[in-house]
Amino acid sequence: MSFTLTSITATGSFPTFDSTGKVPSTSPILLWAPDLAPEDGPTGSKYPITFLSPPSTALTDIISLSVSGSFTFPPDWQQKTYLVTAELPTSGGPVFQSNPLPVPPSPTTQVFVPVVRLVQPNIGTAAAPLPFRWAGDFVWSIALETTPAIKIAAPTPTRLELCWVKSGPPAGPQDVHVNFEGAYPIGLFRMFLPSPSEIASIPKGKAPNDWYVQRSMNRIWNWSGNKDVPVRVPFRYDVVGGIANFGVGAFGGSFRLKRFLDNMFYNVNCYDLAALAQLACSILLDWDGTEVLMSSWVFQQPCGYINSGQLFGWPEYPDCNNPFWGSNQQGISTDPVVPGNEWLPLGPPRANFKNHAWVEVTMSNSSIGVLDATHGLKTPPAGISPNSPADGSQDRQHYLVAQIDQTPTLQPEKGNWVNNTLQGSGGSCYQSPIWQVNPWIRVRNITVNSFTIPHFSRMADGTIAMPEPMGREIARTIERCQVPSKPLAQYSNVALQGEQFHTLLETFHPELSAEVHEYLISSGGVEVLASLDDQTTRTFLEISVFDQFEVAFDYLTHLLISFNTSHDAVQPRNDCYLGAYTFHMAGQIVWLRGNVIVRIFCAAKDPKAGGLTDMHRELGRYIDEYIARDAVDKPELKRPAPVLVGQSQVRVKMGETIAVKLHADDTTLDEKTAQIEHPLLLWLGPSEHDVNTFEFLGLEEGNTEVKLNVAAKSNLSVGTVKVHVEVVA
Repeated sequence: MSFTLTSITATGSFPTFDSTGKVPSTSPILLWAPDLAPEDGPTGSKYPITFLSPPSTALTDIISLSVSGSFTFPPDWQQKTYLVTAELPTSGGPVFQSNPLPVPPSPTTQVFVPVVRLVQPNIGTAAAPLPFRWAGDFVWSIALETTPAIKIAAPTPTRLELCWVKSGPPAGPQDVHVNFEGAYPIGLFRMFLPSPSEIASIPKGKAPNDWYVQRSMNRIWNWSGNKDVPVRVPFRYDVVGGIANFGVGAFGGSFRLKRFLDNMFYNVNCYDLAALAQLACSILLDWDGTEVLMSSWVFQQPCGYINSGQLFGWPEYPDCNNPFWGSNQQGISTDPVVPGNEWLPLGPPRANFKNHAWVEVTMSNSSIGVLDATHGLKTPPAGISPNSPADGSQDRQHYLVAQIDQTPTLQPEKGNWVNNTLQGSGGSCYQSPIWQVNPWIRVRNITVNSFTIPHFSRMADGTIAMPEPMGREIARTIERCQVPSKPLAQYSNVALQGEQFHTLLETFHPELSAEVHEYLISSGGVEVLASLDDQTTRTFLEISVFDQFEVAFDYLTHLLISFNTSHDAVQPRNDCYLGAYTFHMAGQIVWLRGNVIVRIFCAAKDPKAGGLTDMHRELGRYIDEYIARDAVDKPELKRPAPVLVGQSQVRVKMGETIAVKLHADDTTLDEKTAQIEHPLLLWLGPSEHDVNTFEFLGLEEGNTEVKLNVAAKSNLSVGTVKVHVEVVA
């Protein structure tokens, strides 16, 4: 009696990005076959799928998952019915079960199960309280309906990754909700979705939403890196410069989830951690797509000196009250713990949080709670666990009073818990969507295949609108860091891709291992990320090329509001002027030359060695000299001009796909991106078969414009062609 599986297919309810940023273009999706090799990490699959969670209606726990195989039916099974079940080693029983099927007359026959019933969690007539995920190596068995415990198992387990949510991926609007750009990222589900076994263990009387919030914050707090890929050093708070490394700034922005899940950088600051908290909240939706927790981004300036406790990722220092002990800034102690609350002569002064960001959510009792994984108190208020994240159990006032040192001599550096508004209220906190001068006060979306350039609102005099005193600080910093020679603003025409660029990196320091990691493309610019590695310190080189000077300046501003330390510490250096503006900080060098912004930063295993050295400044001079080598005015800039194959106006039905193709051009990068104006379409990601083909899935009836973006192999200048797409029922 041999039970053999040949295939498993399924039709999901909502599109899901796999770990490479792609969405399957066919439905149903082939999830498993003997030669498919679907494994992606310890429990994940290269073919994840997301279903609509069973609502509070009976007999809705049937899912569109089909199983094909063969089985030699014994003679004594004739004229009876059988069941097919599947379970995980950790599920404690079947997860799926077929409806009873009649035993066929022939002794050996094909087995086909058209749909299966989800038996864990046991929904009955109640809705699943939370989104959930089943993933791992499922063992399938066959048995008579009358004796289900006597079963014959298929010898080969099947790797499946199946998720359930109550609604489709959130799609904005940008200043109110997170925008997932049409599909759920499986990386977020792997990080935050519980299994039904975990949901079943929620203590009686505990609100499931509150449990989910606390579980999510603990997941962030204990995150040491994505175990699906190599981890060099556990993730931790950046004690050198307090720099956000994953795309967000003080007012939120675009979180680069793929880089985070690839363990590209392991240093984070409070903006990165707030973005993760808000993304965890954004997948807890109601049936109508409403975000249950109504998460809100809060930025505070000033913040203050922290009380003793553990910074994210630093359990070896449970008494830390000096968050930038690795900065090597003059007058700042190099010890995580500074005794006393006074200035000299009691000891070197502590560093403080010049600003801070966190997320606030609506808990089950309608109270507004703070979510923050930056710092856990050693001696928290009653009812709060020591050295743990803020998990919604405190409101803003109680959270800040507990976190911030209330010593009277430190009061001038301390902010309050009052919301500021457009009219001004003296408050230190700026909350989305209350403070809306700048739409980037909230995490706008997740960047998976491109990078998003912030567009700042401007005041009548042309200055960028942002909270004071940050606006004045940014203006002073830019003025202070302008290079005296003031080089002419021109466009760089040098090669930043291919053999010439690789040779440039490899010849800088032959003992360092050079690697180009990725090219990110948008309609306004291109970014290349490279690194130089000596196994002790990895130095990153991030070069962003823009099609307009104004856009480059906006992006520069975004970088200057992406760290927690004082802007007073951002200084020029007479021995290292780069480009037109050079910003030297404890953990990075940033400079602007024409339409190019370069950022050099490093990740050292020892944070006390994590500051920049003469080698990093020499690398800056080396790269800047190269960029300036071929500077031209815009009319002379070599730019790609993509050409469509076919019409610029196309039509697609909802639920169907359409392919849009560009003429082949060997002068452009293989990496290409699509930007969709309205979320009526889903770009299915880079094509595996033809780099010049874009596939889209129709989601919702209406019309939208799509930008197809390419980049020149030489200077990374952008070329864009527009397509108008009508989605019809």
